[in-house]
Amino acid sequence: MSKRLILGVVASVAAIAQSNGRPSFEVASVKPSLSDAPAQLISNPGTWSCTNCRLFDLFGYAFKVFEYLIAAPDWTKTLRFDVVAKLPPGVKPAPFSTKAEDDEFALMVRGGLEEHFEMKAHQESRRMPIYELRVADGGHRMQEVDAPGPPPPPGPPIDKDGFPNIAGGDGMKILGGRGRIQFRAQSMVHVAHFISTQVDRPVLDATGLKGRYAVTLSWYLAEGPTIFTAIQKQLGLKLEATNGAVEMVIVDQISKTPTEN
Repeated sequence: MSKRLILGVVASVAAIAQSNGRPSFEVASVKPSLSDAPAQLISNPGTWSCTNCRLFDLFGYAFKVFEYLIAAPDWTKTLRFDVVAKLPPGVKPAPFSTKAEDDEFALMVRGGLEEHFEMKAHQESRRMPIYELRVADGGHRMQEVDAPGPPPPPGPPIDKDGFPNIAGGDGMKILGGRGRIQFRAQSMVHVAHFISTQVDRPVLDATGLKGRYAVTLSWYLAEGPTIFTAIQKQLGLKLEATNGAVEMVIVDQISKTPTEN
């Protein structure tokens, strides 16, 4: 049965063994998005979809890295698709902390990009200006936890202090000129990654802290304590400017129009 995946037409693709041996979606459909609404991600048992999803976003799902660690053509940040995939039994996106090579879903996304968008990419270490996240004088002020505590009850978008509430107690939100990063149980490596999205260079974990921690970091984008001040006062950590090696995903080739099957 011949199925096509072409720009402008919804298409279904029967799952086949990838030439590189990676797992594949049972069925996938892709079409150019006509929506002007924010991207919407839905993950249910057996299906995964991303509506109005940038092609650039798919790189993040395929390699499980933050946006600032991906070097790709600028147009991949504007070209958008509606993507729907049927997953094999038992397959679902793994937690972000899972390495891409150990995440069957991530490998499926990567294989789809290679097959249908002719993506060629590699990973390399590049030396560049960075911040190191270190423990400040006096020690850190975070609580180490073995497991996440219960999620907070639903609340208004803004708390009594004017900072964004984080639904479920995990994630990051910017609202009304103020930001918040919050986790019920997170490693310092991933806390550093989230901080990286709010400063002018990558942040690498140099705290030496190996456990998981309950973290709440609140800051002002303009007037008021900056994220640098908040990190030190609220977490007992600090950012030190230096140079270091950063692992990057380099997209060498990617097609604007998916190929036919």
